[in-house]
Amino acid sequence: MAKRIINSIGVVLMVCITIPAFAQTYDLSGIWYDYTPRTGNKGNVSEIIQEHGKLVFINEFDMRSEGYFLDNTTVVAKDWEGGLKAIITDNGRRLEWANGSVWQRSRR
Repeated sequence: MAKRIINSIGVVLMVCITIPAFAQTYDLSGIWYDYTPRTGNKGNVSEIIQEHGKLVFINEFDMRSEGYFLDNTTVVAKDWEGGLKAIITDNGRRLEWANGSVWQRSRR
């Protein structure tokens, strides 16, 4: 009986450890502006649609990518550059993409 209880506890601990839990998920839906120093972009309009944890990114060229939250501070655009990642900064008001692009919530 004791062995069975110990085995059950081990299974419960393993399940709890492997389930990711995000403390905070930002609401990224809405209009964003591209401020990318390397390209000289100064406010081109982009958009994010967020619904039930799924994301759709639409850039200034109307190119779309499905996406998702990788963790609390990282999103992934699956269809761009093999899974382009962005870090969420400024309390959810800025996305810093791995390719150097920067999206912000409001115009400068």
